[in-house]
Amino acid sequence: MPANIIWGAVLLLTLGLTFVYPLGALLCFVLLLPFPTAGLFRLGALIQRGEPTHLSDALAWRSFARRALGAGLVIGGGTIVLGFNVLLGLNSLDAIAWAFATAAFWGLIIVWLAAAAIWPLLLDPLRASEPATALVRLGMTVILARPLPFLALSAALVIVLVLSTILFAALVTISLAYVALVLSAYVIPAADRIEGRRTFVVTA
Repeated sequence: MPANIIWGAVLLLTLGLTFVYPLGALLCFVLLLPFPTAGLFRLGALIQRGEPTHLSDALAWRSFARRALGAGLVIGGGTIVLGFNVLLGLNSLDAIAWAFATAAFWGLIIVWLAAAAIWPLLLDPLRASEPATALVRLGMTVILARPLPFLALSAALVIVLVLSTILFAALVTISLAYVALVLSAYVIPAADRIEGRRTFVVTA
């Protein structure tokens, strides 16, 4: 999928900067990578809604720039802070540091589980006018309504991403697009059921 290749190119840029300009890599991770990520979830949401899709839908970043940037700052920033605390604690021999590392690890899991439920809702075309804070609450409700199926789905997708990391070409060409499509197919209907909303849009 071309949109996944664009995301993969930004990921490669981010990884490349890690070795020559770490601060630039962090900025790319927080400020740039969320835009192609949002584009993939936009396509996933459009497909779930039964609407036609084009590559331009994934590249219309201006239409969802605020949401993409906000998600990047919160999710990416939280990932960096919590991940740093995990690494710092694991490299220490102090029991208190290990306790903080454990807490940070579980915080990291919570952040990414929340992200998995929130990304599809942020890019749902039928929820484009709704406040992002309301969509965050709705995403958390989706998780809490049926936590075990959501956890099982998330675990399966993590396995897909881990295997794709080993086969790196899959990660930069198709894997995240698949994850976005699967999450959209689960989260959007679940949120619609909670709100009593129809999932598919019938177009003339």
